[in-house]
Amino acid sequence: MRMTFSQYKHLSVETVSGTVLGKISDIVLESNGQLVAQYIVKGSLLGGQLYTLNRDQVIRITTNKMIVDDSVVKDIDTSKSISASSIQPQPVAMRKIGE
Repeated sequence: MRMTFSQYKHLSVETVSGTVLGKISDIVLESNGQLVAQYIVKGSLLGGQLYTLNRDQVIRITTNKMIVDDSVVKDIDTSKSISASSIQPQPVAMRKIGE
């Protein structure tokens, strides 16, 4: 099936189990192979969550919606609170540019 970018752009995205993630807002292409690398999905609500989906996570695409693997959405344990003192900085690899 062939689809244009404008057809993809507002395609509804949901998981196999039926969780609605939102709609496709953009597509990332690999210029070497001219293939879709990732889909950017924006949640339906105002200020909704952004998801970056790899093409490997896509199960099926129809003219009405895209079905993705359930692993895209992870359960959040809300019973544990996180305090600012428990957050540890992560190391970052740095290199000098312009030498």
